[in-house]
Amino acid sequence: MIEISDDGAWLYAAAPTGPFIKIKTASLRDRSIPDEDLAKEVGELAAIARSRGCALDTKGNLYLSELDNKRVTILSPAEKSAVVTSDDEFISPDGSFISVDRKLYIPVTQSRRTRLFGNKTDMVKRPWKIYVVDLPESFAGIELGGSLNGSTRP
Repeated sequence: MIEISDDGAWLYAAAPTGPFIKIKTASLRDRSIPDEDLAKEVGELAAIARSRGCALDTKGNLYLSELDNKRVTILSPAEKSAVVTSDDEFISPDGSFISVDRKLYIPVTQSRRTRLFGNKTDMVKRPWKIYVVDLPESFAGIELGGSLNGSTRP
């Protein structure tokens, strides 16, 4: 998982098992910084549950699609967290994104139901689903932002 902040100053990244890390993009572009020194600039943003996908909003909130918990959790820059939505059918949610009209799209790939994950048969339920959540201005005391990918920003 990888995201870049709204102002382009930070890169956030994580393997599905975490942790989420952050580093200044200016440091990544600076070829004069030796790898050993660059590694020291990496900071841990948050320990996370096993996650398959993420999205970032204009306020710096991360939306994590959790594999085992079948939910999407918001992590704020102030280290607050809240479950924004959950569903028993969130099987391998992946590739979430926020649209310019403030909707969080959550594609449910069901990859854990395929033979690639050791199942004897393909157990994918068709049709595939994409869940959509309207994002309010705030949720559980966390001010929510908009899409990083459009011209309409709150």
